[in-house]
Amino acid sequence: GADNGDTDTNNPAPGARQIFLDTIRQSLCQDIIPKVLEYNSELAAPTKDSPLVMVLAVSGGCDSVALLHAMKQLTDGNDNDMNTGNTAYLIPLSSRKRAKKGIDGSSFERIPCEIHVAHFDHQQRGQESDGDLFFVKNLCFEAGFTFHAYCWGDNGGSCDSFSQETARNWRREKMISLLETLTNNQKHGVIVTAHHRDDCDETIVLKLLRGAHITSLSGMDSVNTNARESVGSVFAKPMLKIPKAEIEKFLTMQGLPWREDSSNASDKYLRNRVRNQVLPLLSDLVGGDEILHKRLKSLDEQSRKVKEDLSTRAADYVAESASNSRSG
Repeated sequence: GADNGDTDTNNPAPGARQIFLDTIRQSLCQDIIPKVLEYNSELAAPTKDSPLVMVLAVSGGCDSVALLHAMKQLTDGNDNDMNTGNTAYLIPLSSRKRAKKGIDGSSFERIPCEIHVAHFDHQQRGQESDGDLFFVKNLCFEAGFTFHAYCWGDNGGSCDSFSQETARNWRREKMISLLETLTNNQKHGVIVTAHHRDDCDETIVLKLLRGAHITSLSGMDSVNTNARESVGSVFAKPMLKIPKAEIEKFLTMQGLPWREDSSNASDKYLRNRVRNQVLPLLSDLVGGDEILHKRLKSLDEQSRKVKEDLSTRAADYVAESASNSRSG
């Protein structure tokens, strides 16, 4: 099979594949899944008959293809006796070297999962878009994941003029609707996207350019919730600690292909200009990507601390004012 990056003497980072997988495993098992279970705490813990539903957003590009392969490799070959059709997969909750406690402190060592893939064809790039769809569909067939495709022109999607914002909202609503259908308020569920460390840094720079308040200069969170009147959806980003270069390395070392979206090279959108022009310039000015990331991460941490401090002070003030009004 493909080289796993653990024994290749030509690989600049021995064990890079396993480090990549363990980073995602750690994010899922120690951060994301506990929050998912807590968010819908009225539901019973996942079982083989009622697994955790995971919807992966996969475009066919480098990042999401790496996420798909990582989930396949994290759930592959784990004494899975139910690996038929759309049934549960098991994510191991322990690394190869050291066992860890279960997600709720119990005897769980791995958790049953049911993995689905959502792909969105925005119908803006002709045959290139069609090629992306068939590519992802084939990946899902090979991995044994259920494939769900959505086209911009279907179900009224074309009623709105296409833009980054309308497309983002459309994808979000479709994934929420899909997850609601799959869980039916009876299973835990989570929507998983392939945002990574570079995306997080881009977000901070974009907020600076837009004049965001100091309390809002943080990057991305690994878990976000989308509460509705009667149901809520959880969005998760297990790759936020992984830089783009490591994602490409994970795929290339195994000979795994991905699709290139030609629109990513365009400077039509502000985020693309920040990615293609601003961040490389900032990196050059400060002395490298790692230094730039550390400085942006420091800004992120300071922003969160200021926000937390102000929130605590405001809550204390409100409580003290209420107490004074009662005593007065």
